[in-house]
Amino acid sequence: MRVKIERGSSSIDIEGDLNEVERVLDRWWGPEASSAAEQSSDGEQSGSDSEARKARRVPRRTSRPRATYDQNANGFDADEVVAKMKNDPRYETFVRKVILAPKGRAEKAKLVSWFVGETPLTTGNVHRVLQRLGVKIDPSNVSRAMSGDAKHDYIVTRTGPQPTYTLSITARTNFEQWLLDDARAA
Repeated sequence: MRVKIERGSSSIDIEGDLNEVERVLDRWWGPEASSAAEQSSDGEQSGSDSEARKARRVPRRTSRPRATYDQNANGFDADEVVAKMKNDPRYETFVRKVILAPKGRAEKAKLVSWFVGETPLTTGNVHRVLQRLGVKIDPSNVSRAMSGDAKHDYIVTRTGPQPTYTLSITARTNFEQWLLDDARAA
């Protein structure tokens, strides 16, 4: 069986047995579709036309939940690191030589990386620690400090959505010697 229907600007041409033709016509030329076709041929828009369009839309994927502000996928807690730094007996040295000093952004980032040890950090982790220590620094400056200014001092791992940085043993040793030089002399 072959059927060709034209109504207004819409047309359909179907070929198959009676059951297939009826199924296609019911699906595409049912009462809602035919009334919408009639109204759209008159130049009018109706609520049922927009409802039919909404029903045919593909649902959007929901975005995945983001990590919380204080804790990311590797379990880093900026508040815990800041508390440990402030309770450290060398904290006054940290403040004097790095936090309040006119030293650049690279030394501020190295302080956080040095203090956490072998824990891989993202630039966001370092930024959150520095913010909680009272250092006003933009996230982009932290990123530049770790990936540009001192890129030879970090071991970069690119396994997840963000690269993680670990201070190399040479950079760690040099930074520690510079930072704690006054404390050892006293």
